Parts: sequence; C-alpha cells; structure tokens
Amino acid sequence: FFSTYSTSLGYLFDIIDSNYRIMANFHTDGKLRFRSLRLSDSSSFATYSLSALSPNQLYFLTWLHSNNSDSFFIDNVLQDSVSNFYSPSSNSTVYLGSNYTQSSFFNGSISEFHLSNCARDPSVPSSPFAPDSDSLSLLHFNG
Repeated sequence: FFSTYSTSLGYLFDIIDSNYRIMANFHTDGKLRFRSLRLSDSSSFATYSLSALSPNQLYFLTWLHSNNSDSFFIDNVLQDSVSNFYSPSSNSTVYLGSNYTQSSFFNGSISEFHLSNCARDPSVPSSPFAPDSDSLSLLHFNG
C-alpha cells in the first residue's frame, strides 16, 4: 500500500543487484513507471500505469514475477504484462522510497511492503499482511 502526496518524479522503490535493476517511479505525466534495466548494456523495458495517479489517495501495488512474465496491478487492475522483463536475483538490495543512489525520493507514505517467493493474489487485502512461510520480507510502516 502506498499514498502519494504529489506525483513528482520520486521513486517508490528501486531493486538492484550486480546485473539488473527494477524500479517504480513517477513519470512526468503522473503515471507510475515500472522499468527494468540490464546493467551490462543499459538495455531496458518500461511499462506505465494505465492512468495518472491522484495525490492523497491510497493505492495497492502488486508486481508478480512468474516464469518469464511480469504483471503489474494497481488496486487489483492489471496495468500491463511484460515478457522477458529483467529481474534482479535474491541477492538484491531493495531501496524503498528512493532510488539506489538515494538522490530521488518518494513524496508520500508507504503503509505495507511484502516481498514473497511466490505469486500472491493481487486483490486488495482487507487487513494488514501477516507473515507466512513464503514471506521474504514484511514491513508494516502504518503510514
């Protein structure tokens, strides 16, 4: 869950390892951009939310990676599915609320962050997440 105070160009998250980087940041038109980058040659894939996001509204973002396909949902609505999206390994560093250089910050609040090693239902949950055997990281910010 996250809420944005403005749709300035800040980063919601940035995940990086020695080969790949995946990030979600706001584009100049207010849409949320998901981008994957291969560091060795800077080739990348990008996809965008279907519409601009409104400030001061709570959103539920889901990114599902399965086989060679990545799907992006906002509030249980599929935004896009991309094949062969570059995905960082399990040895990645996760930056929440900024990019990896910590020079572009998210202007909003993040309520929950749940990283799992399985595909989860993208439906908006009715209560806070609870840890289970597939949880790699679960953070409750209560923002």
